[in-house]
Amino acid sequence: MKKIITLILVGCMALSIGGCATEDAADSLNDTINTLNTSDSKEVMEIKNGYLPISDQVTVGEALYSFLLNPKWQYFVSTDNYQVVQCTGECLYNDKSVEAKIQFLSYDDGTFELHTVALNDIEQDESLIIEFFVKAYEDAGATDLYDDGGEDELKGSSTATSHTNNNNSTSTPPPYGDIGDVGVISTDGYDLDQYYVTDTLLDRLSQDEVRTLLNAMYAHYGYTFTTEQYAQFFSSKPWYSSRGTSMSDCESMFNDYERKNKETITAYESRKGWR
Repeated sequence: MKKIITLILVGCMALSIGGCATEDAADSLNDTINTLNTSDSKEVMEIKNGYLPISDQVTVGEALYSFLLNPKWQYFVSTDNYQVVQCTGECLYNDKSVEAKIQFLSYDDGTFELHTVALNDIEQDESLIIEFFVKAYEDAGATDLYDDGGEDELKGSSTATSHTNNNNSTSTPPPYGDIGDVGVISTDGYDLDQYYVTDTLLDRLSQDEVRTLLNAMYAHYGYTFTTEQYAQFFSSKPWYSSRGTSMSDCESMFNDYERKNKETITAYESRKGWR
């Protein structure tokens, strides 16, 4: 039986930082510039590609990409000279979209630890954070969640921890995490070129939502929809621009994720008798 993790102690915690690192984030303009400049920094990549002692199967980056819509990463040094890696993105809480802000402290030896998690800038208590990370790792495909207890659950490194579990399941994250059980697809931002769609995800969607997900890949490359439903839907999205691109031209621009996602969705629709 999968064990539920008793792992996260949040707030500002007893880290003697003298205040939450959240308060050290720059204003929105500087924040955006810093995100662009540091999203691929060594400190960010160490955490994105690193592991918490929660699962050997899923990296921190995979877990958060599975759960957040349009995740953005940045690195900065707090006023207390702590090296902070921050990931922000949207998720659902009580059926409403909220901004999640997750901060890690990065150390020169390549290790790191979770510092704080906030929803709409409100730092969360232990029970909510446990649920947040459990669902994020589950959505990313982890089946080896551990319950080691203690402060070590907060600490991570660039290598997987040593556990006796040889399950090699592949991480295939859905695009939008829900702290509740709703599992809503959002296409306000486009990221189907960054993850693989799975049948598990599609099982959570209606027939129309599955078709919308498929059409989103064509919309991303400027396909002009003749069906009013989809023309209106995608016209409301900030990333969509109708350029009269043919379906075949769109498909020629698909990357590996999108090509696989098209195969997965159309095969799923065929099995359901929807096409």
